[in-house]
Amino acid sequence: MKNSVLRPLLLISLVFNCSILATVGYHYFQRQATWTSPFGHTIKKGHFLFEQLALSPDQIKVMRGQAIPFREEIDRQRLGIAKGRQGLLQLMRQEVPDMGAIEAQVKAIGLSQQEMEMRVASHLLTVKGLLPPEMRGRFFDLIEQGMNQEGDSGCQHTH
Repeated sequence: MKNSVLRPLLLISLVFNCSILATVGYHYFQRQATWTSPFGHTIKKGHFLFEQLALSPDQIKVMRGQAIPFREEIDRQRLGIAKGRQGLLQLMRQEVPDMGAIEAQVKAIGLSQQEMEMRVASHLLTVKGLLPPEMRGRFFDLIEQGMNQEGDSGCQHTH
C-alpha cells in the first residue's frame, strides 16, 4: 500500500520539478536572445534600430561595425552600475551604516550613469552623422518610439 501512494506523489513531484526547470530555462534563453538598449527597451540580439531605415548594405555594414562594440561597452557599464548598486545594498545592510561610504557609493553610481549617458549621446550623434539627412529624423523617431513603448524613463531596475 505504501508503494501505491508514493508512486503518484513521486510522479507529481517529478512533473512539477521538470516544469520549473523548463520555465527557468525558457526565461534564461529569452534573456540571452535580447539586449537592453540604453533607453530601457529590449531589442533582439543581432538586430539594430538603424536596420529599420532604408539603408544600403554598405551603410548597414559600417553601422554594425560601430554598433557591436558600442553594445559591448554599454553592457560592461550597465554591469558596473549593477555591481555598484549591490555594493550600496551591502553598505546599507550593515548594523551601523557608514553614511559617508553610502554617499560615496551613490555618487560613484551616479557618475557611472552619467558617463554611460554621455557615451550613448556620443554614439547616437556618430550614427546620425553616418545617415543621409533625410533619414536622421526617422532614426530619432524610432528611438523615441522605443522609449515610449516601454513606458519607462530608461531607468534599469535590478532585482
